[in-house]
Amino acid sequence: MDDATNSLPLSQMALDRLSAALDRLEGVLTRPLPQIPAADAVDGEEMQQIREDFARLDDATRVVETRLSGIIERLRIVLGD
Repeated sequence: MDDATNSLPLSQMALDRLSAALDRLEGVLTRPLPQIPAADAVDGEEMQQIREDFARLDDATRVVETRLSGIIERLRIVLGD
């Protein structure tokens, strides 16, 4: 077997993992967002918790975006695109 044949199963495994990850992300996107009360109805502690939750979600989104970009770039290299 040459290198191209050996990389084919790895490429397929990577594509399968990417597809599964995208399915999970799409599943999260289809969930309804929690209702956030109007700012004037929220006390300071609640608002701080909302900000912290948002910051965690923002960080997680950046990590996922970075990882997916890396995966896509590696797939391009492997597939010669």
